[in-house]
Amino acid sequence: MKFYAHISLTLTFIFAFGLVGDAFSQRRRPAPRPAPRHVLMPPLTANLKPDQKRRVESFDKAWRTIYNYYFDDKFNNVNWEQVKLEYEPKVRAAKTDEELHELLDTMIARLRVSHLGIIRPTVYEAIETAKETARERATQRALEKAEMAAGEDAVVDEDMDFDDPLSIYGPGVDLRIIGNRLMVFRVTANSAAEYAGIKPGYIIESIDDVSLSLLLARISLLEKPDSRVKRYLPVEVVNEMLNGDKDSTVKIGYIDENDQSKEIEIRRERLQAQTVTLGSDVPDDHLVFESRSIDADTGYVYFDNFSLPVIEKFCSALTEFKGKKSLVIDLRGNLGGVIGVSIGLAGMVSETPMRMGTSIMRYGAEPLMSQPKAKRFAGRIVVLVDGLSVSAAEMFAVALQSSGRALVIGDRSAGETLPAVAVELPTGARLYYPIANFRAPNGKFLEGQGVTPDKLVTLDRASLIKGIDPQLAAAVASLGQNVQKTSVYGMGNAAPVEFSEPIAADPPPPPPAPIKKPLKTLGTVIV
Repeated sequence: MKFYAHISLTLTFIFAFGLVGDAFSQRRRPAPRPAPRHVLMPPLTANLKPDQKRRVESFDKAWRTIYNYYFDDKFNNVNWEQVKLEYEPKVRAAKTDEELHELLDTMIARLRVSHLGIIRPTVYEAIETAKETARERATQRALEKAEMAAGEDAVVDEDMDFDDPLSIYGPGVDLRIIGNRLMVFRVTANSAAEYAGIKPGYIIESIDDVSLSLLLARISLLEKPDSRVKRYLPVEVVNEMLNGDKDSTVKIGYIDENDQSKEIEIRRERLQAQTVTLGSDVPDDHLVFESRSIDADTGYVYFDNFSLPVIEKFCSALTEFKGKKSLVIDLRGNLGGVIGVSIGLAGMVSETPMRMGTSIMRYGAEPLMSQPKAKRFAGRIVVLVDGLSVSAAEMFAVALQSSGRALVIGDRSAGETLPAVAVELPTGARLYYPIANFRAPNGKFLEGQGVTPDKLVTLDRASLIKGIDPQLAAAVASLGQNVQKTSVYGMGNAAPVEFSEPIAADPPPPPPAPIKKPLKTLGTVIV
């Protein structure tokens, strides 16, 4: 089921939720900055119909929230008071809530930062409907089992997904843009795509007769090369085109390893992903976690978000890898998660306290620190990142890199790391907006810049066709492993990257300025 079909492009799953809000919970609301009286006066709604009043009040709440709590009091050189005067007449003329939400999207886009957007109420309604359906199925199943126990004739449907109402169905592939083509990057083991013969390196040309080549070409003409629309296109194509309803099929046109154009129809099967909750004001997400041994000395862990279950799974993986000398942590395609989880995981791979970075707010700063845990991995570590490593994933990677605890290999990360909060509007939509900038332990700001890998390694089709993952190959090579023994994991002929003494970080930044005005949390802090 496509629960997120109505979320604006690139907003889905980009948010990373933090526990920083705990530090703000005892603080008072800061005083609003001065503004013209006519701007700050409550909107006139006495003569409006109820639906018009709801939309005007939603607009006013969104504008005021950003005005009072957005981290940049210069609003990226945007005249925010003038924006209100410009958009309020348009809001009053809006005929539907969706028209209002589109206006809000356009308005806040002027600030040109990440972690700022509107999530529609239809998303939450779809999730609640799915959960209610699951509860009904669970009740039906219990009644059928009770009838069987009583000796009555009953057939229990063993295929009912009552245990996970938000199950996702699809072929089981990950895509990346390589050479300006949408290409298969990973194929999930035992998935419908694997059984159908889809392999890494295959170029996806069309889905249900929709040309992806034409779509990508149009985006390339209209957008900058590093645009967020293009960056998140592989995620959107998987979530909204390849994945779909249970027992449905999808027709895929592709180019194989012999450059032959082919077409295949694949039934969407249930994917092995755990539904996780990231916050009360955020749609549920799905967690994919994988841990395995590359060889006797090296463990491998991959997860696609920093949700709470990752802590237990990561801890179990460290138990499994007891005695290994090295670890590869794969954060490619990790779109964020709970800040507290990233801090906790850092404590599992460090023997000393680690600076994770600093949140720079309008009225002060908050340092983020990780403390070593009882169970921790002491061997060498390589962290893999790419352009779809976002927010909390970037924070985790740069913290380990800056402290000299790990090498970072792959492509430059997304550069979207702004702690933010959520607030509900009268229409039922949620406004997400940043309340802080993030400064890495090395003193650099990641927003718009991303994490620069210690070794830049890009994906290429020729390697993927051979079953070689160049970035994973470089990671294993850097750990000093035997290339021939681990070629199945993508080693190929990659030259080893030597580990030396811990990587020297930039001089530590000055201590954060004391908070001049107290803050009060408005919701779950996200990055």
